[in-house]
Amino acid sequence: MSALARGQLPAGIDGFRRALSLDPDEPRAHAPLAVAPLRLKRLGAALIEAQTARPLSPAAPPTHLVLGRVLLAHRRPSEARVHVATARDLAPSDPAPFRA
Repeated sequence: MSALARGQLPAGIDGFRRALSLDPDEPRAHAPLAVAPLRLKRLGAALIEAQTARPLSPAAPPTHLVLGRVLLAHRRPSEARVHVATARDLAPSDPAPFRA
């Protein structure tokens, strides 16, 4: 997610929004688009994007990890834990869910 480095958040958001204008159901755009508003403390927007990404790609561990991060920011740890566990189950050899 180098495009979403702190100083480049607006450009990253614009890029993902352009991708979604071409394909509104693209989970690879919704999930990272949830991270940008999360970093900007726009928790409502982050939750909308994360919740949109998950059903579009329910077998993709990153969508569950992003939703888990957003839910944790919303102080909903039990729900966040479920999504992190799902990501771990979907990709048991990937270390990312274990770090989350």
